[in-house]
Amino acid sequence: MGKKGKKLVGIKAIAGYLDMSVRNVYHWEKKLGLPIHRVSGRSGYRLYAYREEIDQWLKDKDVEALKGAKRKKLLLPVLVSILTPAFILLLYLLFLLPGDGSGGPAFFSTDGNIICVKNSKGDPLWNFTYRGPVHEKDFGIIFDTGNIDDDPPNELIACTYDIKERKFFITLFDHDGRILWKKSVTSEFTFNKSEFEDSFRSSPARFARSTENKVFIISKWNHQPRFLSIIACHDTAGNLVGQYHHTGNLTSTLGVIDIDGDGGDEIIFTGTNNLLDTEGIIGVLPLKCHGISPPYRIEPEYSAEAYRLRDYIADEMVRGNQLVYIRFKKTALLPEHKSTIINTELSRFTDNIIQVELFPWIIKSESGSTRVGFAYIFEPHFTLKQVITQTPNIRFLRDLLKKEEPDINLKELLDIYSKIVFRWEDDRWVPVTGTVPD
Repeated sequence: MGKKGKKLVGIKAIAGYLDMSVRNVYHWEKKLGLPIHRVSGRSGYRLYAYREEIDQWLKDKDVEALKGAKRKKLLLPVLVSILTPAFILLLYLLFLLPGDGSGGPAFFSTDGNIICVKNSKGDPLWNFTYRGPVHEKDFGIIFDTGNIDDDPPNELIACTYDIKERKFFITLFDHDGRILWKKSVTSEFTFNKSEFEDSFRSSPARFARSTENKVFIISKWNHQPRFLSIIACHDTAGNLVGQYHHTGNLTSTLGVIDIDGDGGDEIIFTGTNNLLDTEGIIGVLPLKCHGISPPYRIEPEYSAEAYRLRDYIADEMVRGNQLVYIRFKKTALLPEHKSTIINTELSRFTDNIIQVELFPWIIKSESGSTRVGFAYIFEPHFTLKQVITQTPNIRFLRDLLKKEEPDINLKELLDIYSKIVFRWEDDRWVPVTGTVPD
C-alpha cells in the first residue's frame, strides 16, 4: 500500500473522508464490504480505516453507482434543460419520491395529551396518547425516529400511556403507524424485601447502534412512589437484552453517543443516588447494560443514616457493568441554602466534551427560588477538564460568600468543588482532579 499509514481513526473521521453520514458508512460496510478495521481493547473495539484502502475500494466498486441517489439529484438540473416536462415528472416519481422519507414520521403536534405524528410534508399520519399535556419542547424527550429497516421512511419509538391498563409502555411504530410491539418493565430485584412490579413511568426513548451496526432501543423508567430507576435495552424485535437498576432518581436526560470513538454508541445518564444520601451522579453504560449501580453498601460518612439508607441496598447484589460512574460529594459550605437533593443535569455532550450542571444550593427570594451551582466539563474519557460558574450564578455566589463565608472567594470555592468529584473504580472511590479558571 505504500502510504498505508494514513489512518482514519473513528467512524466520524471515516464519514468525513467519504463526505457522507455515519449511518451510510455503516451501511456500506455491512452491505458492500467497505474496508473498516476494529481492534479489541479495554474500552471495546477501536474502529479505523486506511485512506488508500478506501480509495481502492471505491474504484473497484464504482463510486458513481454507490452514490446513485446523490447522482440523480445532481443530474436533475441538466435533465430539466433537455427533457420534456412529462418525462421529468416521471423521473421524479420513479427516483426521488421512494427515497425521500416523506411517508414516515418527521414532525409532531400536540393537543393536550394527544400527539399527532406527521410526515415531512406536514400531513397527519396517526395519533397516540401520552399521560398529561405535552409541550413541543418535550418531543425530543418522549420519542425518537430512525430508519431501522430497508424501507426508506422512518420508524418511531415512543413513550406511550395506556389509559385502560394505566401503564406506560415503550412502543415501536412502523412508518405507517402500525404498532410493531409495545413493552413495559418491572424490576428483577428486590430491595429490603420490597418488590417493584408496577408504577414505573417511562420518559426518554432512543435508538442506538452497536459496533456491529445493530439497532437497539434504550429507555429509562422511574418508579414513582419510591427511589428506583431502570435503564432498559430492547432489540428491534422487542426482546429485553439489558436492564440496569439505579438506586435513585434519574433526570429526564438520557444521552446516546459514541463516547470512545469505537463506532458504537454508549448510554450516558445523570441524576441522584439515594444510597449516597441523594448526591449527584453521572454514569456511562454499554448498550447491553445490566446489574445495579454502585455503591453496594452504606458509605462510612453516612453510617449515621444507615437506618434510612438500608432500603436502597439490593437483597441480591449484582454489580452493574457501568463503564463510568462518578459522584459529586456533598460539602458543608453555605448550609443555610443547601439543597437536600444535589441534582445533576447533562447539559451538553459531543465527541470531545461532556458538560454536567450541579446545583448544591437553592436561593429563595420573594420572587421565587433559584438553583445555584456549577458546570463541570469533562473530556471523553471523563477526566475533569474544568469547573466553571454559569454567568447568572456569579452574582448570587459572590453575595452569599460576602454574607456567610468572608474568608472564601469565588475562585477558592470553585477549587473546593473541583475536589468533590470521585470515580468508582475497583469497588472504591477514586478522586477525579480538575482545574478552575483564573
